[in-house]
Amino acid sequence: MSMNGILVPLDSLPSRGIPYPEDISLFVKPLKIKDQIDMERYGITDAEYFRILLEGINIEGNFKKEDLIHFDVQFLDLARRLFSFDTDEAIIIKDLKCSNPDCGASFDYSFKIQDIEFEDLDKEIFGKHVKLGEGTDDELELVISPLTVSEYMKMSRALKNYKDKRTLLSSMYSEYVCYCTKEVVGRQFKDMKDRDSYLKGYIDDLYRAKDKKIIRQITDDTIIKIKPFKHICDDCEEETEVIVTPSSNFQQ
Repeated sequence: MSMNGILVPLDSLPSRGIPYPEDISLFVKPLKIKDQIDMERYGITDAEYFRILLEGINIEGNFKKEDLIHFDVQFLDLARRLFSFDTDEAIIIKDLKCSNPDCGASFDYSFKIQDIEFEDLDKEIFGKHVKLGEGTDDELELVISPLTVSEYMKMSRALKNYKDKRTLLSSMYSEYVCYCTKEVVGRQFKDMKDRDSYLKGYIDDLYRAKDKKIIRQITDDTIIKIKPFKHICDDCEEETEVIVTPSSNFQQ
């Protein structure tokens, strides 16, 4: 490991390095115990979490780490945690439950770092054109790309302003699409605040099932996916998916 950390090849990222210059090098440092405690403490905000995480990511070359795709940073979050483990030893997630409601048996699941598979981001999602309200008098064409980590942090701060849980849930999609939108084709706005206000109002007023599907597809296409492991219950032989996330409680 160099002073910058452990080299992470760009083509190993879920984005395969598509949105980044080819001449940069990306490094991560294993999480210190203090970092792990700080990131797991009760009440930590998303902004604080990613600030701590980014401190352990270094880039050689002309590129800001805050402009890394949030999808890739989630991968690096997991990498930082797993680099603190011995790659030759199994990692264990404890106290999982069988998905069969009539069984509910507890089990521990073990795997090795090299067993984890991330689904790649579709390269078509970078600068993808989507149309909302297609065929209506108020049709809108957006150019979207996945959120950067700095955009994700801004969105998280914006969502904190929604105190009512119902309002928060109904606003999450419009906020997310706003931050994914890089251009509104053929529309001019005074500034970004004016643009975002218009977009949120437009999305909140949509009612067609087709538009709802498009909006959900935008979020689904730009959110990280780790291929789940499969566990066969010893008691009932039911297959249970084991979902691995950066926040999973890993042990070794």
